Amino acid sequence: MNRFSRNSTMLACCVVLGIGCESSTDPPMQKPKPTVSLGAAFASSNSIALNGTVNPEGSETTARFDYGTQRSLGLQSADQSLDDGEVGVPVSATLDALVPLTWYYYRLTATNAGGTVSTALDSVRTLTPNSPPDTQVTAAPPDSSTSPAFFWTGSDTDGEVRGYAWRVSDNGADGMVDVGDTMGLPWTSTTFTDQRINVSANLPGLPGDAALPERDQRSWQTHTFFVRAQDDRGEFDPTPAQFSFVAVTNTPIAVIDPPGKRRGGPGCASLARNALVGWTVDDADAEDDPAFVRVLLVPLADLGQPACFASQTEFEAVDLLAPSLEDRWSEWQEHPSPASQLGQLDLPPAAEGELYLFAVQARDVPGAVTTWFGLDVNAIQVLITAP
Repeated sequence: MNRFSRNSTMLACCVVLGIGCESSTDPPMQKPKPTVSLGAAFASSNSIALNGTVNPEGSETTARFDYGTQRSLGLQSADQSLDDGEVGVPVSATLDALVPLTWYYYRLTATNAGGTVSTALDSVRTLTPNSPPDTQVTAAPPDSSTSPAFFWTGSDTDGEVRGYAWRVSDNGADGMVDVGDTMGLPWTSTTFTDQRINVSANLPGLPGDAALPERDQRSWQTHTFFVRAQDDRGEFDPTPAQFSFVAVTNTPIAVIDPPGKRRGGPGCASLARNALVGWTVDDADAEDDPAFVRVLLVPLADLGQPACFASQTEFEAVDLLAPSLEDRWSEWQEHPSPASQLGQLDLPPAAEGELYLFAVQARDVPGAVTTWFGLDVNAIQVLITAP
């Protein structure tokens, strides 16, 4: 008995019947090759950035750049894997460690299940080695300013300066700039050759003021200003110009003027538990700038004081800025220096007959903060009475 496959039987029947027929076994469809195109190339003296576009045409695809100093190429970038999409996908590669002033040939090659395709060859030349620009600070402020102005210039021996970038550090208490002081500092770009900046002066007790009373000691901070030029190839001066200086500011002091308060020495005044208390901020070098204040209202008993302080010396033994009192201070609020400001006591009836301390601490724009407190200056002790 002869055995025929199903297809051979169908073919025999077609021949016997005299009719045309086709085999039911169709060849598999050929998958399309990827589509590739080159984009712009950007050269420096020792590197080239290549760009292109690859359409995978529905199959997973790998892409690479072939390159070399001859048309035969011979070198390849790392393969890049692309999903099986059907739209153009950007691809890029940076060729490093190249020879300056040399022509390089390149093409984009992609491979998928349908086969391999490449673009036509293109070429680009690496540039001459670039000399970075140089930067110089031409004028800088004397010490003590918290809003100094700087002036600088830049030059480039093989091109031209297109812009600058500057930044300023807040140095540590040792006054020296180090890596930690500049870590993470952003650069500010500019095309100008001058800049006025505002800096902080928030370290209490300027070393040169050590012989002065604490109330008169100024606040300070050492800063370093850095500026670097950028040339027409985008390269920055690798050794930015720098200038270190000391910012100094008078420490602001609030002066309390409660209604009915006697002047002339320490003592307890009587104030209603809902009385208004006024104060001004004394800051000799920031008369028109806003200041910030916060207040402390605490029972004298919480300071270990059963009665009013009898003298400034006795009062200075208490640290109003101790960590244990930090949560008793209010939040900082802006104060339009030197205008007067009022605060209202807000104590419950149970406070009547108790002794309280009311203090005001000031802070200026550069960050100098009151660390000295004086009775009948920025601190008063009061006996709370009924409204």
